[in-house]
Amino acid sequence: MNPMVAPPMTCGSNPSPEAVTRDTCPWFRPGRPARARWVRHTAGMTNPVSVTREIAASPERVWAMVTDLPRMGEWSPENQGGVWTGGAAGPAVGARFKGKNRNGRRSWSTSVKVTVCDSPRTFSFALIALGKNWCDWVYDIEPTATGCAVTHSWVDHRGKFAGVIGGVISGVPDRATHNRGNMEVTLENLARAAAQE
Repeated sequence: MNPMVAPPMTCGSNPSPEAVTRDTCPWFRPGRPARARWVRHTAGMTNPVSVTREIAASPERVWAMVTDLPRMGEWSPENQGGVWTGGAAGPAVGARFKGKNRNGRRSWSTSVKVTVCDSPRTFSFALIALGKNWCDWVYDIEPTATGCAVTHSWVDHRGKFAGVIGGVISGVPDRATHNRGNMEVTLENLARAAAQE
């Protein structure tokens, strides 16, 4: 049975080898530091974008916020939240989510699948379109003396044709530059919200 379509595992502990394997998620290695996993993940990829911010909140608190995808619209300038689908009730490897997005007058929906759920360190999901992984969104959380450092990353896997389609739908021809700005705003809003919870 394909582990990525098996019943989702519970999020909150390191994924088991049965749930995440080299075939389903080549860059994930349980027990490896988050930064090492990220370097392996982005090696050879096109248009990786990454921003980092210190947040004065525990890794566990921030983890709970970034994995609560229906709340993402509270801090993202583009994503408007959404709903878990396919029987999923929360973050877990293999869980699927339908997101709502808006850029000015344009609005569209996306389907994503959780690929890594390693509490409270790494959370990643893939945007699936036309049966292919168009991009990965990754949150790496590392503890610090004052709270945690959150690295928010986006890795583009689209070819030229898919990039053109995405630009037409969203009205954003330069997705990498656009995402960097949005990701910085997202982390700023996340830090503010985490301090208040």
